[in-house]
Amino acid sequence: MPSHMWLGIRIVFIAAWAVAGLLQHERSPEMPLPVWACLVALVGAVLIMKAWVGPMYPRLVSGMSWVAPNWMANPFQKREPLQAFHLLAVSFIALALAMLIRGILAHGMSDAASNVAALFAGAWGVGTYLGVVGLQEPFVKPVRGKPNNSLERTREG
Repeated sequence: MPSHMWLGIRIVFIAAWAVAGLLQHERSPEMPLPVWACLVALVGAVLIMKAWVGPMYPRLVSGMSWVAPNWMANPFQKREPLQAFHLLAVSFIALALAMLIRGILAHGMSDAASNVAALFAGAWGVGTYLGVVGLQEPFVKPVRGKPNNSLERTREG
């Protein structure tokens, strides 16, 4: 597929999450989410990326370095996990922003900060994004003469 097509697919994917955030139903009072869960989501996402995704994938695709997240790359490749996690992180951030906007439109500014579900989604998205950024240093190798986000791959020697 042409690279601009992947950009369009990514935009549609992120827009779908944003629309879901705008159309979400009110959070059920029977199942409150504590505010501290947002910190757990943020730290948990970073740790999952660093402790599970980072060590797991190099064993599965030995000898290949990853490509830094690129909006023009296919986000659904098994050999390029950072592409998918980057897309998911941005999608969760879009979901959270849309949920906050919906809360402001429905209840005004006074209730916007109390939307813990939106804060949780945003924390998970930011944590995943930070994990992706943290994994670029050890696992993304620059292609000689190309920028680090080049779509070409290199074999490690």
